[in-house]
Amino acid sequence: MDGLTSHILDIQQAQFQQRVDYAVLRKVLDSQSAAGDAAVRLVESAARSQRQVVESLDAISAEGRLDVTG
Repeated sequence: MDGLTSHILDIQQAQFQQRVDYAVLRKVLDSQSAAGDAAVRLVESAARSQRQVVESLDAISAEGRLDVTG
């Protein structure tokens, strides 16, 4: 193989590797984004649960007693 052909093949290989690297990076970023979205949903769920507990405690203190029947 002559030098020119070798350089052309090297360039093509580098371009192919770059496309593969970008595709892998895109997958990593998508995965990180999904994990971040899940973390946000988890925090929102915890906040809703905490609000419910606070509202329940407010109801208990307003009535002065705890409902254990239901």
